[in-house]
Amino acid sequence: MFKKTLSIALAFVIILLAASCGADPGIRKDAVETKEGNIVFNDELRPINFNGYLGAKVVLNGADLDPKDAKGNPVEIFSVNGFTYVPAEIIAEMLGMDVEWDEADNALYIGSPVNEYDGVYLGHGIRHLSYSLSGGACLVYDGNFYAVIDSPYNEMRGTITDNTGREYTRFLALFSRQTASWFNYPLDEQYKRFKADVALPDIFKDDADVFALRIYGDTRLLYVKEITAGHVPEKLDVDVSGVSILRIEFLSLNVETIAGMILGNARLIK
Repeated sequence: MFKKTLSIALAFVIILLAASCGADPGIRKDAVETKEGNIVFNDELRPINFNGYLGAKVVLNGADLDPKDAKGNPVEIFSVNGFTYVPAEIIAEMLGMDVEWDEADNALYIGSPVNEYDGVYLGHGIRHLSYSLSGGACLVYDGNFYAVIDSPYNEMRGTITDNTGREYTRFLALFSRQTASWFNYPLDEQYKRFKADVALPDIFKDDADVFALRIYGDTRLLYVKEITAGHVPEKLDVDVSGVSILRIEFLSLNVETIAGMILGNARLIK
């Protein structure tokens, strides 16, 4: 095969890979100048040595690869320092896999996307270590009741509805009267995120009291949210990296009435 000696900046490699991922072609934002065999990052000249050639051939499942960009223009396949560079989108599509470029995360996703609600659910995959309840609790996973403790939620249908009408089949409902209700879960530093949908139960949607949801990791406050009537359900996403014990605490200061909240789809992500 005829080999063309590469005499280009490493920036070309970055540009081609970015284009293959669906991003706008371009080098790093802090790369302000390119020279032959070198690239300048933040005014610091860093020498980069490489050997390679254009016109590399790739055969996938018996078929020659003929990559083209979004406009139908041919895209060169090349090898640098023993590695062959091919647009990821072309390879993935030929293998029947989905490809998605996430500009916000600067990440290329290949294959089936992760289900938003995947994870280890409270009560289903991880059991509580201890608890203290001033108003009760209800922990349900797909119709299975893992904890119903002095709960005012007596319908026992395996679901609960929030103040917007959304129904949950996987949830932790906590109820409080003056003092806090809480659960402790043993994470043993095995998880990275704790996620849930924070919502107000429909039966408490007209309460004028102020309630507080607090999340602790090994006694360190990781999250706090005040909840009042009219609360719009929102996503909870807390970093629990390195946490051994996770505490979920709900508190109402009204001694006369009981208050409640929903952690819908409460789950841990490894």
